[in-house]
Parts: sequence; structure tokens; C-alpha cells
Amino acid sequence: MHHYHNDYKLSSCSRITIATITGRSGGMTTSKTLTYSFKYKGHEFSGSDGEGLKDYKSFMEFNINEKKRYFVKFACDDLDVSKLIWNIPVPDTLKNIPLNGWDKIPL
Repeated sequence: MHHYHNDYKLSSCSRITIATITGRSGGMTTSKTLTYSFKYKGHEFSGSDGEGLKDYKSFMEFNINEKKRYFVKFACDDLDVSKLIWNIPVPDTLKNIPLNGWDKIPL
């Protein structure tokens, strides 16, 4: 139920910004998630997501020290509801992130 509620919030009103991976949790028998942080209107928020991790091997090989950046979609009215966009890489040339984020991915 919680998952569907979050999807509903994200589909009704959301913004896009860039998140940086900050850590990972879980293991072989527990759910695997990456933690991340992002800024919106000058304030920092955090979240976690594991949907883009295909298997335990990809989770363990994920190097959190690389400070990889991903687009993140978050709900307009609840910044605790967010989701990484795994399949669209953030180009290294994208440096200027608006305080209010974007309506859509800026590519």
C-alpha cells in the first residue's frame, strides 16, 4: 500500500533535481537500498531506493565513493517521497541546478 501511495504522490505533482549517493544498506538476505541526498530550495533532504539494483552482485559492486549522481523525482507536497531515476545518467556537464529543481529531466 505504501508503495502505491508514493507512486500516486509522485504522479500528481513532482519535481526533478539531482541526488548524490551517500551510502548503502542491506545485504544478501535483506532488501538492498542506496541512500542519497538532494537539495531543494537550499535545504538538504535524503531518501533511499533499491529498485535499480538488479541483484546482490550489482549492489556489492556499487562504489559509493564515486559520488555518482542520479536524477531524483520528489513529490511537491512531501519531500520525504522521492525516487531515483536509474536509467537516465546525469551528464558531468550538468552543473547548474536550479533551487526549485525542474519540471522534467533537463535533457
